[in-house]
Order: sequence, then C-alpha cells, then structure tokens
Amino acid sequence: MLSYYGITELVGDSGSGKTAIAIEESKQFKTLYLTSTNFPIERFDFTQNQYDNVFIEVIQSISDLLFVLNSKFKPTVFIFELIVIDQ
Repeated sequence: MLSYYGITELVGDSGSGKTAIAIEESKQFKTLYLTSTNFPIERFDFTQNQYDNVFIEVIQSISDLLFVLNSKFKPTVFIFELIVIDQ
C-alpha cells in the first residue's frame, strides 16, 4: 500500500504499471475510477469481493465529467476515499 495524502500523480511510460498500482490501491478504498478509454476490466479479480466499492466511469469530455460528478455521484450519497483518473 502506498503512503500518500491529498493529490498524488503517478507518472511513467506506457506499460510501466501505473494502472496496476491504481487497481491495487482500489482494493482498500471506496473508489471512483474515471477513464477516457476502455477500462482494462480483465485486470480485476472479481472472484473476490474487494471490488464491491469500485465505480468505473468512461469520460470522453468535460461535459461527461460534469454529468458524472453532478448527477450520478452526489456527494451526499457517495463519499469516495480514492478517485483515480486514468487516461
């Protein structure tokens, strides 16, 4: 488990493991996973209940992002401990 506080940016070359780190971290927290591409769903092991609190949204534009944040996940109902923004 990583040690971090606030906003943390993971930077690296394609294939360096950034998404794998984010997926591993999401096992521990209620997570909103925002991605602009197809999500690598095969990386999740859904035989375990570790991912019951992971919500995945594909965001193609700023208007999509605003819709998701303002309509689908109202702060009074959904309190996320981790928000992952993956390209």
